[in-house]
Amino acid sequence: METQENDSVVVEAEPSTSHAPDGDDPLRQSSEVLARGLSSMLSSVITDFDCRANQTLRSQDHLSSVLDRLTGGLSLFLHLFLTTLCQVFNCYLLLRTIQFISSALQVVFTFTLLLLLLWICVELVENWI
Repeated sequence: METQENDSVVVEAEPSTSHAPDGDDPLRQSSEVLARGLSSMLSSVITDFDCRANQTLRSQDHLSSVLDRLTGGLSLFLHLFLTTLCQVFNCYLLLRTIQFISSALQVVFTFTLLLLLLWICVELVENWI
């Protein structure tokens, strides 16, 4: 049994059962032509498949890279958003505290004015009596 190789495709030719010389056997010649044709066709199909597989791999690598960048960008955005939100909330708490202190100071000021007016009235009444 003979073995021929062509781009990782192995074609095995069966020995001829007739007693004719190798060059004169038409069945053997047509089998070899058919084997070479199939080998050539399979070789181009395999080459095309390899090319498409490499393109798919490159495309998947590119997609993975883009997704990594997108994920990193979203993570940074989320971090900045939460940081800003905390700062805004802290500013809100500070504003509410200032408003509370201002209201308390207004009450104290008003109460102080009332006490001052009362004291003035008491002094005036004592001086008249």
